[in-house]
Amino acid sequence: MFAVSSLLDSAHDAKVREIWRELERHFCVHSPFQSPIAHISYQVFSLAPDAGLEERLRLFAARWKPFHVCTAGLGFFPGTRPVLHIPIVRSPQLSEFHEQLADTLLDEGLNIGEHYLEDRWIPHITLAQADQHDVDFPEMIRFLCDRRFYWELTIDNLALISGTMHRPGLEFAIPLAEPPDRVSGMGRRG
Repeated sequence: MFAVSSLLDSAHDAKVREIWRELERHFCVHSPFQSPIAHISYQVFSLAPDAGLEERLRLFAARWKPFHVCTAGLGFFPGTRPVLHIPIVRSPQLSEFHEQLADTLLDEGLNIGEHYLEDRWIPHITLAQADQHDVDFPEMIRFLCDRRFYWELTIDNLALISGTMHRPGLEFAIPLAEPPDRVSGMGRRG
């Protein structure tokens, strides 16, 4: 699995990582990934992208200036592997960003996950995902419900995250509004 995403800023990344540690300590919820990364996913696909994807995303990112989004409380996706998450308010600017990014990726022939199609995408930050029989999600929600999850985040990068067993983690991150011929300070994964 690969995800085109935005990484969270360091302050919100730290908050999410602390919540992950608390949920692991109190509810034995472990990340399904070896190297979990706090992020917002725009598109997820199963086949490895071709070598030119980074340059195409660099060109896309150069056309966008950083912008703000807000979160809104706690959310829950039911199913056989339920997800507890922090929902992100889908502003017109975020929707336009997602739509244009989807058009760019669909032109590449990538097989986008159905939950990430324009009419189904619900932006969020994942806090926990587990088999529904292994975790007491209602208790987990009670544990977190007194916290304020009304954050303002800056979307200022595009990243490719790999969830494959052979290469988990960050592949690369590209700042928004950076000319494509400049070397990114966020760099490629080593």
